[in-house]
Amino acid sequence: MRAPSTRAWVGRLSVLCLMLLVPRSAFAYFFNEHEIIGNAAMQRFVRGGGSPTSPFWQLLPLTYDTGTAAYAFPYLSRYRSSIGYGTINALSGDHSVSPLALQEHLLTPNSRILRVIALQRQFAASHFSSAPDGQLAKLDPEYLKLAIRNQSHFYLYGKGANEHLTAFDPADVDRLLNPAEAQEVMHRLHGTNALNAYVTIHAAAIRLAEMAGRASDETAAKEWLYYAFLYNGFADHFLQDAFSSGHLLVKRTMFSMLVNNKALHDFYSRHGTRVVNANGEIWTAFGDDTFNQPHDGYLSNRSLRAVSYPPLTAEAERVVTAVTASLADLADAFERARTNAERPLGETTNAPS
Repeated sequence: MRAPSTRAWVGRLSVLCLMLLVPRSAFAYFFNEHEIIGNAAMQRFVRGGGSPTSPFWQLLPLTYDTGTAAYAFPYLSRYRSSIGYGTINALSGDHSVSPLALQEHLLTPNSRILRVIALQRQFAASHFSSAPDGQLAKLDPEYLKLAIRNQSHFYLYGKGANEHLTAFDPADVDRLLNPAEAQEVMHRLHGTNALNAYVTIHAAAIRLAEMAGRASDETAAKEWLYYAFLYNGFADHFLQDAFSSGHLLVKRTMFSMLVNNKALHDFYSRHGTRVVNANGEIWTAFGDDTFNQPHDGYLSNRSLRAVSYPPLTAEAERVVTAVTASLADLADAFERARTNAERPLGETTNAPS
């Protein structure tokens, strides 16, 4: 057997160093958690939609896949992998830098992204939230590099909602629709935060849905609506991240990542954090690798008949509801543009509360 070359050993040591410096806490919900959230939201969105004969639903770029019991993109599923909305959510930001880069990898045979999906589904079948970092890094060298560069999975430490959106630039919405400029915008968003990343990319998705509604021919409308869902799938990754407790109270910098990120992130994810939203609703949020877990809720019941296990916990329901509302924005934007030809595109941008 040939001994590993010096270059091979250096490569392995580099991956090991990155794994030590960048724990799994660099990301929020794990791959299979993101996939469950996105697929559940898409199913709820479609089944709660309007008339199946309306133009929006006739142009919907997803179809129901009985094999995975999820709505999938036929266009992106050409290489034996069913690519659902949740799959887009799971890959965005963690394995791909932008919607267009992700699209290219999904449409390239034997790409690293397709290998990641295959590996993740093996572990999902055994009830793991994700494959181990070591195996992921071996398949996808960009995985740990993105963890270092991409700060936008986290909130800004100690800052309010308005401060999170000071980095929002309306011009970035237009730039995201230009393939020659989109990558640069995405790299800049990686240096901001989860709320700004979501709002910016979601606004671009809304613009695309409006363009679909305003399109004069069906072919163009289908193309714009497909991209609206692709972009929104990327945006919703960061919306989902915003619900992870381990990403609320951790100061995400290169220095603090080496000092206290891992311990604090894991503590808040496992034990939860009391949070409040703009509506004054208060609950305990948990984090990575704990999605949709009941957390011994039966201990608070006084009767056996009161013990119940709905498909989604109250906390999980909040996340799925937010992503469903994000999807509904696309339908609303399409209808606004279609029914009011005088209304300027991009006049309104919604962010689910």
